[in-house]
Amino acid sequence: EPPAAAAAPTQAAAEPEPPAKPAAAPEPTPPAEPAAAPKPEPSAAPEPASAKAASGPKLPLAIEIALPQAAPPPETAPEDAERTEVLPAPVFPGTKPPRLTQPGEPGPSTPDTERTERLRTPPSPHPREPVQPAPQPESTSRTVRWLPLAAIGLLVLLVVAAIAVATTGDDTDAVPTGPPTPATQPPPVSSTTAAPTQSLQFALRAADADQRCASHAFGDAQASLQQTSCAGVRRASYAATVDGRPGAVTVGIVEFPDASQAAAFKAVADTPGGGGILDLATETGKWGDTAPPRFDNAAYASKLEGTSVRLVQAVWAPGPSTPDDPGLARAAKAALDLPAR
Repeated sequence: EPPAAAAAPTQAAAEPEPPAKPAAAPEPTPPAEPAAAPKPEPSAAPEPASAKAASGPKLPLAIEIALPQAAPPPETAPEDAERTEVLPAPVFPGTKPPRLTQPGEPGPSTPDTERTERLRTPPSPHPREPVQPAPQPESTSRTVRWLPLAAIGLLVLLVVAAIAVATTGDDTDAVPTGPPTPATQPPPVSSTTAAPTQSLQFALRAADADQRCASHAFGDAQASLQQTSCAGVRRASYAATVDGRPGAVTVGIVEFPDASQAAAFKAVADTPGGGGILDLATETGKWGDTAPPRFDNAAYASKLEGTSVRLVQAVWAPGPSTPDDPGLARAAKAALDLPAR
């Protein structure tokens, strides 16, 4: 409202403060009566502060209205001029008019230009409500829901891996086996067992053939030959060395007209205590300087070859012998292939 803005300078001019005494004046000059403030025209609207600032400062007019005719101090003149320049700013409804400052009064800490800018910006009629962030979905329930599915998937993977290992692995690896027994362990390899021809050596002592069969036999074998027709008998005596130990081997080959008689005679000779063929070297004294071996408890082996039967006996010479001696049994089995001539 223009009248209110014009009344403020008039009221300030009615109560002037005593002017400051200049340093150069010897006597104080009485202040002159202030002139009456002219009334503003009602039709003229007050110009805004920005327009006045653009048109230039009107410092002399403000001094004539607000203050008595006294020279302001030189150091405060720029500050008063700056304050006076912002006085005609329009007053918005609901706000207080700016307070006038007198010469010599300390100014506010905040510049008037900043205060004017704050007055120009009216407050917002409707304050903006703060925007609430959207609530995030809880992932706890979703995680708990996936836990059973993950456990089932892990179990399926374990089952598949177990099946793959069982199908690709060896069957013998899947079945645990205990430590091997001494019976299943192979014998240690030695120089004597590595080459059987070196561990068994045979030397011929005597060999002969005869048409009379029963006279060169003993025991049940002799009785069987007396009852059957025999085509002939061949005999041979060998000195043997089994794993470095001396022994003796006797071989007798009995021939028959047919294979059935040969099989019957072999069955009689294979019976324990069934007799056999006498040693040729013992009958003829061909063992030389050594004592003739005794073939009691000898290791025995036999073989059917068509119409003939081969009988072999092996003993230690000298020394006691047993039918189940491993060395003698090996020597008797090897002598089945020795010639009888």
